[in-house]
Amino acid sequence: MRKKMDAASEFVERNRSAIIERLSAPGSKAAADHLLNEKCISNEDYEKICKSITNEDKVRELYNCMKAGKPKSHFIFRKFLKKSQPYLLDALVRKKRRKRKVISRTSDVQVEKRLRTQEPPATGTGPGPDQNQGQEARDDETDSGSTPDFRRDTLSAMQEYLEDPVKSESMISVLKSKLGEKEMVKLESLLEALMPKRAVGFNHEDFRNISKNRI
Repeated sequence: MRKKMDAASEFVERNRSAIIERLSAPGSKAAADHLLNEKCISNEDYEKICKSITNEDKVRELYNCMKAGKPKSHFIFRKFLKKSQPYLLDALVRKKRRKRKVISRTSDVQVEKRLRTQEPPATGTGPGPDQNQGQEARDDETDSGSTPDFRRDTLSAMQEYLEDPVKSESMISVLKSKLGEKEMVKLESLLEALMPKRAVGFNHEDFRNISKNRI
């Protein structure tokens, strides 16, 4: 029973702003009557609630008067909402469920991002010779800045990179090792087909001959 009271008290406190804003005038009057009958508030508290000018002030005063008797007063108040204000209570419960779903989805996305960026753990107590060599090769490649990021670099940067014979030959070697001979032949054929055709050029003499219908 104590756990139910604590849960009800937590619910009433968490939704204080929403209840103050959305509980109707007849609802606040009925709630004060119910809490008085259940001896959760005193006659003086009841008079304070009724003397409040606006309905929101009445609900605020109702909350102030329930403090002395909580969590029991909050438990009685929540039962009142469930019986007399079912639509308001249902809206508050659904709001909590939606918030939990958003938090759960956010947590899942964060976990997935961490898993994507997390490096695989080492199987031994320390890196082996092969791991050291691979790491050194990656460090050398990073330090030299030999391989550009073709997804981010500008066209001029890529062109400058490919015009370097050493870097170009290095890239071709990497492609051959990854693609294999057959796929490399297909790639060369594709690139050759995509190359722009040689433009037809005319000089001053050609234009003069064209105008005289000699060409």
